[in-house]
Amino acid sequence: MRVDSGITDGDRIGIHYDPLQAKLIVHDKSRRAATKKLQAGLERTAMFGVSDNLPLLRGIAASKIFAGAGMDTGYLDKHLADVLTDRATPREILAIAAVVSIEHRNNAARIASLRGGQDTGSPWYQPDAWRLGGTAGSLIRFHDAHGPGAGIRVLPADSANGHYCHFADDRLALSVTACTEAVEPGPDWRESVWQVDGQEIAAAIICRGPWLQLCADGQCHELRRLNPYLSATESADEDAHPGSPLPGKIVALLVAEGDRVETGDKLLVLEGMKMEYTLLARTAGTIEKILYREGDIVEAEVALIDIQADEATVE
Repeated sequence: MRVDSGITDGDRIGIHYDPLQAKLIVHDKSRRAATKKLQAGLERTAMFGVSDNLPLLRGIAASKIFAGAGMDTGYLDKHLADVLTDRATPREILAIAAVVSIEHRNNAARIASLRGGQDTGSPWYQPDAWRLGGTAGSLIRFHDAHGPGAGIRVLPADSANGHYCHFADDRLALSVTACTEAVEPGPDWRESVWQVDGQEIAAAIICRGPWLQLCADGQCHELRRLNPYLSATESADEDAHPGSPLPGKIVALLVAEGDRVETGDKLLVLEGMKMEYTLLARTAGTIEKILYREGDIVEAEVALIDIQADEATVE
C-alpha cells in the first residue's frame, strides 16, 4: 500500500491548482485481495478541513461491481445512489465518538499543563468534570453530514473505562466501554473494540482538534465537535453568510440583492482548481448584500453573500 501525496504542509493552493490531493495505491496477488486492502486503507484515511471524495471512494471499493471489474464509463450515472449512502449517524457511533472526543480533549489539556509547568495534580488542571456531590459529566455536541445534532452528556460509569451517554433529545442512555485496543494507539488515532449496550463494535478512529472520523462496519462518519452551548441563532448565523469553499473566480451571479431564496437555491458559480462549484443557499431568506461581482477572484473561506434569514429559521 502506498500513498502519493500531491500537497504537503506549507504549500500554497492557487485557483489553477489541480484538486487531486493524494493517490492511494495498493497491490496484491489477486484483485479480490487488493480490493480488501484498498477498503482497509480507505477506512483508515481521513482529511479534515477540506472537502473530499472519500465517501464516494469507499462506496465504490465496497461495491460488488467494482470487485468484479464490471465498471464502464456509465457506472456512476447508474449506481451513484448505491455507492453514496446518506444515513443519519447511528446513536452507537455518536456515543463512542463522544467518549473518544472527551478523552482526546482531556489528554490534550494534560499535555498542555505539563508543557506549561503547571502542577498536574492540582484540581484546577483536572478536566474530568469532578463535583463535590458527584461528577457532573461533560456535554458534547457534534456536526455531521446532516448538520448540528443534539447534545450528549457523558458520565463515567462504575466499571473501569466505562461511560454512560445521555442524549438530550430523548431518554436514551447508552453504556459505552472500551474493551481492547487492536493496535498501539497514536496521539491522534486508535483502533479499538467497544461494548455499546452489549453490542460489540470495532472502530478505527482518527481525532484531530475538533474533528473526528470514526469507521465501523464498513461505514465512515466524519464529525466536528461544536460548542455545546451554541444557541440556534449563532448556529444559523454561518448559514446566512455563505462563503467560498475554495479559491477561484466568480463566473456567474445567479441572484440579485432583494431576491427571495429558499434553502437549496443556486446563488453563484465559482470556477477554480479545474472545476466549477455552485454555491447553494443553506437557509431561506432575502439576499441582503452581494459582496463580490462577476469576474472577481476570491480566496477560500470568505463570505460571498449576506442573506437576511427568515425569523423562523433562527428561532
